[in-house]
Amino acid sequence: MDRHTVAPPGGAIVVDEPGEPTGLLHEGARALVQNALPPLSRQERTDAIRSALAKLARLGVTSYAEPGLGPGGDGIMRGALGTETLDVYRRLLADGELTARLGVLLLPGGMASTAEEFTRGLTALTDSGDADPRRLAIHGVKIFADGVVPNRTAWMHEPYVGGCGSLCVGGETDAQRVAEIEAMIRHAHAAGYQLGVHVTGDRVSTPSRTLSPRP
Repeated sequence: MDRHTVAPPGGAIVVDEPGEPTGLLHEGARALVQNALPPLSRQERTDAIRSALAKLARLGVTSYAEPGLGPGGDGIMRGALGTETLDVYRRLLADGELTARLGVLLLPGGMASTAEEFTRGLTALTDSGDADPRRLAIHGVKIFADGVVPNRTAWMHEPYVGGCGSLCVGGETDAQRVAEIEAMIRHAHAAGYQLGVHVTGDRVSTPSRTLSPRP
């Protein structure tokens, strides 16, 4: 990674005054490193979830949520939010070890993914199924619309110091990225899912910006 490396849409490679990378990566740009790291093993995921369940039980917590699990999380935190983590939850449920009720938002695509990748990911997740929705319930689908203001990756109407961010989906222009995220939303609705959309910038969340299914 050097001064010529291009960050994915919605991501940012922080550079110093001469233009060299500082090592700070925001939003989708983190995948440039995360995808090069060895993924968590199935045993590491299982041990982590068992530990979390035990602590929740001691605290009297009987239910919690995972706000995004699926192919879109394979490049986040060594795949901690990836499909295999959801598979581990299903295995624990089948073995009677899921001691708390779990609500999940599916994460078919990550930051900088395309509508085609999103559709393919959602199809794979839908085909998996769940044994007992009273214990492990799929509540909807998660989509990343933009980043966050502190990282200067939120999509804003007016530039703030350091930039105005962009939508965190594939596409070379704003119009292409809007079309991509609208296609994701239409596909998820057609498949019968509610949506949880990560939005922070005013350009995404204001009524003047239409990010909803068309008639």
